[in-house]
Amino acid sequence: MGRKIHKEIKNSADKSIKVNRTSWSRARLVSHSGVFGQSDMTAPGVGLSSGGRFHHQGQSVLYLAETDELAMFETLDNPDVPSLVWIQKYTQNSELTGILDLRHDWDNFGHDNEVIQALLASRNIFEKVIDRSNKWRPQYFLTTFIADCARQAGFSGIIYSSSRFHGSNLVLFNPNETAIDAFENPKVYIHENKKNSIENHDDLTRNF
Repeated sequence: MGRKIHKEIKNSADKSIKVNRTSWSRARLVSHSGVFGQSDMTAPGVGLSSGGRFHHQGQSVLYLAETDELAMFETLDNPDVPSLVWIQKYTQNSELTGILDLRHDWDNFGHDNEVIQALLASRNIFEKVIDRSNKWRPQYFLTTFIADCARQAGFSGIIYSSSRFHGSNLVLFNPNETAIDAFENPKVYIHENKKNSIENHDDLTRNF
């Protein structure tokens, strides 16, 4: 399977998409009484980050979300626990190119990239991590491999559907991407448990 995924991503390099949005958001938990500035909301430096869905431990990448609420859900160890969260807004000042599109879109479901499409449909790529305080995250084994293949194929990032909330996230392999600028200073928001209003356990597509 690994060879097929690598081949499909390599052959998709000429089908990368361009991303144009006016704004993005990034979040961090409030963990102390200090006031965060823009520099505190940037991607962790090389060697400082824990492993994530599309990066290995120690790699520096920039994760962004389409909305403030999505950014909050993505950064929480456990979304069921009310928390205080810093939100940094970003503006996109130019077009992002070379992006691998891993959003699950039934309208574009076809015969290209059959293995990846099958994984998307089966939910195996974006299996939800319930508690991120747990360092054992086998849900990330496959996605970090996909990210490695995308880097090697020349992609600059990946856009993908969230497994935690509605909307899409973007990971940029260059954490200092010049097309993205922080806007104003970060602000603190309150996250409250809204699980019952956003998740329907009878909905078979809720993890796509």
